[in-house]
Amino acid sequence: MQGSIRDLSDEKDKTTGASTLFMRAMRYPFFRVADYSRILEKMKLSSQRPEVKDQLQNLIYEWDSVKLYFSSEHKLAEATRTFWETANPKVADMMKTPTRRMLLDSKTRPLNWPAGGRFSYRQFVLFNDVFLHVQSTAIVVLPLETMWVESSTADTENPNAISIIAPEDRYDLFTATPADKAEWLIALNSAISKVLLTQKSAAIRHSNGERFTPPLIRQASHKFVKPGPYKDATYNGTWLIGKVHGTGSLKYPDGSSYEGEFKKGLKHGSGVNILIKSSGQEIQKGSWRDGKLNGFGTVSYPNGDLYEGYFQEGQRFGHGKFRSGRHKSSFTSIYIGEWLCNQRDGYGVEDDILKGEKYMGLWVEDYRHGNGVMVTLDGMYFEGNFVQSKMTGFGLMISDDNMLYEGDFFGITHLSGKGTLTLATGDKLEGNFNGSLNEGLKINGTFIKSPTPYESEVKLTHPANITSKYFGRLCVPADVKWKDIFSHTESSLGQGHSAQTLTQADTERAWEVVAVMVSAGRKILKDIKGISPSKLKMEEKTLEGLEKIPLHGTEQLTTETITDISVYLCRAFDTIYHPLGKLMETLVDVFRASYIGVGAHPRLLHHAVLEVLSYIRRLYRVVRILFPALPANGGPIHVYPRDRRDHIPRTNGGGQRVYRGAGAGGPGLEQEDPSLQVFTAAGLLYPIMLPKIYPPLFDLYALYNERNDDLYWERVTKLNRQSDMGLLAYLGIEQRFWLLEEILETKTQQLSTVKDVCYAEAVDTLQQLSTAFSPIEKLKIIEQTFNQITKTVTLALKDDHMWCMDDLFPIFQFVVVRAKIHHLGAEIHVIEDLMEPHMEHGEFGLMFTTLKACYFQIQNEKMPHH
Repeated sequence: MQGSIRDLSDEKDKTTGASTLFMRAMRYPFFRVADYSRILEKMKLSSQRPEVKDQLQNLIYEWDSVKLYFSSEHKLAEATRTFWETANPKVADMMKTPTRRMLLDSKTRPLNWPAGGRFSYRQFVLFNDVFLHVQSTAIVVLPLETMWVESSTADTENPNAISIIAPEDRYDLFTATPADKAEWLIALNSAISKVLLTQKSAAIRHSNGERFTPPLIRQASHKFVKPGPYKDATYNGTWLIGKVHGTGSLKYPDGSSYEGEFKKGLKHGSGVNILIKSSGQEIQKGSWRDGKLNGFGTVSYPNGDLYEGYFQEGQRFGHGKFRSGRHKSSFTSIYIGEWLCNQRDGYGVEDDILKGEKYMGLWVEDYRHGNGVMVTLDGMYFEGNFVQSKMTGFGLMISDDNMLYEGDFFGITHLSGKGTLTLATGDKLEGNFNGSLNEGLKINGTFIKSPTPYESEVKLTHPANITSKYFGRLCVPADVKWKDIFSHTESSLGQGHSAQTLTQADTERAWEVVAVMVSAGRKILKDIKGISPSKLKMEEKTLEGLEKIPLHGTEQLTTETITDISVYLCRAFDTIYHPLGKLMETLVDVFRASYIGVGAHPRLLHHAVLEVLSYIRRLYRVVRILFPALPANGGPIHVYPRDRRDHIPRTNGGGQRVYRGAGAGGPGLEQEDPSLQVFTAAGLLYPIMLPKIYPPLFDLYALYNERNDDLYWERVTKLNRQSDMGLLAYLGIEQRFWLLEEILETKTQQLSTVKDVCYAEAVDTLQQLSTAFSPIEKLKIIEQTFNQITKTVTLALKDDHMWCMDDLFPIFQFVVVRAKIHHLGAEIHVIEDLMEPHMEHGEFGLMFTTLKACYFQIQNEKMPHH
């Protein structure tokens, strides 16, 4: 074997060692490369065919390249062998591998590191895969895929500076000469680029046709070992000059992880953070800024608690919902409201299911502190001042049976001090109270007998049928509630000041925000998994065109502009990917949280109505940021079609167009000009908002009017047992309005058994009252009912009938009875509370008054018998 190797190496000296002979034998094929090139050159010269010559020339170039490559690799291998022979044994044991090559050594090309100390030993070595720093007994290994090199040309004192940047290290080095600097830079950049090219983790850009320049942004993995926020974590993702940047994931040994976006070394953007704690897993999802949760996010805690809301610097801050405690499949306590530094602070609503109570009021440092309202499942209502979660000082208490206490408290149900207790009969006790209604109450005072029937007194005082002048005055005003929700939306639209001072720049900035949010919404929809194709198509259609600006800059409104704005708002408020839609979703959420469950308390109706009216005012202020042409005060104003812009409506002293009815009987909704439209803020927003909050709102109306509606329903049920002819006679309707000929034409049975035929079209129309949500929609249904009655009578009598109330009222009452609207009192109450003042007169006002009179008479009046 040794003889064969000696023959291959052409070695004549018989004393040469076997290892040397083997190395020479392995190099033998490389020596033949030059011979192959010479042979191909001779073949090219002897060939007469041009195409063959071209092919041979290409082969010569290839063999020359191979010769250069082998020569370069041989030199590297020789230099590496020499390096290992003279290297520190510790370094050799740690770093020596068959594939590793030494490219450059600071012993031959000096690098100076001032920060390392003047008298300490240090050495820098560039290998083909790592950069090595040896200082005394410490060895630092920097993988090339996570190493960046910068040449500092701005440093006039040290023009030969080179910066080596790694995830956890930075070396500001200096060379002795510009030539050394150039050699180090070329070697470092070339080695990094080759490593990245081999890993195929990034596209490599060729620079000047001579060397590769490594990209600044790369995909790589790294395990952090030094103290810091990511210690012991393994990161896999994109980098920018030594810092995590872009999209990536962090995994810790204990199972904790983060997956999401980074910026310049910190969590920044959307992401999911999972923390493993001794009690379980905490999952944080949301928007991050500078390494901490900022903006909207959700946190699921190990004990099952859940927070959904806004953060600032990693703490709960602004509006949010916190659900805590578990009982079977639901939470035992739900708080929704304002937060400050992880504590409840500001206005908020807490629903405690286990205690069966709801608190709606102010908070300070996680305590109920300030004005508030509390209701309980057993029908109790409290209103007053709270100090560290205890009702203290003057307050108000109303029981389920209408017993009223106004006076001093020292805790819920604990009366302590001066006060007045009004019994359900209207009798009063005035004096000093001490104790609880449930456990015993000591009273030192005076008994006062009520001089008048209590019921009549109640109905003449407060709209909520409560005699106390303090009701609704010891709680948080509606305009103070949910301030964070509106301020956040206005801020997100770039509006930090009052909408009264809007400028064109404000509006343009707001529309830019809308365009960005809608565009982001489209991207989110494409990335959502599990969404049905029909729902996805519907969402995409809703977003279509929302970033486009409708006509909002016109100085004078027209009916066409109002229509365009209304159509746009209907779509915008219907998607969470629009600032208005996000605002509406949050408002619906807080309204439901306030008035569902324990909050479905009839005493809270007054507060709910005031809250709805406040929503409209504040929503309109936000809408005006996008549509500043809308009147600042919300109207009412006259609006005309575009082709009648020359019409100048009457204005008030301030130049604001005002509403004016055209009827001779005073102000009313009816107009002589059918093209005229009355614009109001409520008219614009009621049809959009009320359908979304109507179920909980109407439940409150139904509870509040329960007693009257039960009485009404009992009478209506009895009246509907009669035939049409019997009911017409019972209500005292003149026989010419009985429509007997119509009945005879359509029915063959006896008249005394015919039911649900007379005025059937009007009855069907009125039954739609329960399907309408806004007051104007309900009033139009009432109007259509009257028109249908008139149409039916006109066709039957063959002439244009002029109504008098004595004739019309019993017929309308017949229609009301046959319509059988279950909660008619609640429907009337909705219209009465939310109807705008300019609708209270004219035809709408008269028709609505007629409906109320029918409802009252069905309950109370003694009807004639026939």
